[in-house]
Amino acid sequence: MVRKETLFATAVTSRLREALVLAGLLLPGGCASIASTNVTETNIETDPPAVVCKFYGHHYIHQVLTPAMVNLPAKAAPITVICEAEDYHRHVAYLDTEADGWIFGNILLGGSIGILIDGASGAGQVYPERLFLPMEPLVFDSVDARDAWFGERRQEIEARWQEQIDAAVRRCEDREREISCEDSGKDLADARDEELARLEERRAAAGLADTL
Repeated sequence: MVRKETLFATAVTSRLREALVLAGLLLPGGCASIASTNVTETNIETDPPAVVCKFYGHHYIHQVLTPAMVNLPAKAAPITVICEAEDYHRHVAYLDTEADGWIFGNILLGGSIGILIDGASGAGQVYPERLFLPMEPLVFDSVDARDAWFGERRQEIEARWQEQIDAAVRRCEDREREISCEDSGKDLADARDEELARLEERRAAAGLADTL
């Protein structure tokens, strides 16, 4: 069974759209690009630990034994992470970048040319600072153990999406638009519900020791 997660995709699109709008309202500045990091230090953890995880991106391949700190270059995005351990399902996650605060500095201080330079170089892009990957056992000892494991995953998913929904609503309110800001989180809420539905499918299909 392969687990797929797309991190920050909807929030990224919104923020980049806002950046382009702002850039169109400002006069071009100098050609120099404001300094921004091209590499993110991401802490990767698994449950259980001591799992081999491989990273595959654009001209980028790396392998670690968890827990580990990984330097992820922005130009490698998107990155596929594959973790494997005996007695556990293979876990696949997908990492993408999100615009960091520097890109907005480029808009305000460097102008649209600075944004284009950053976009070409991969600057102004960061990955999540922490990646936690719970490995799903091939077989659970009991129904209670299965439901407890998937219950924790459900809470994690709900918390992660709620953070994104709240952020989307705050951005809408900051823009002081006349439309209802409740719609800002609707797409994110739909994506959350889809992920929770997939999780429930996996729970129902999970292996149990007393049925083997």
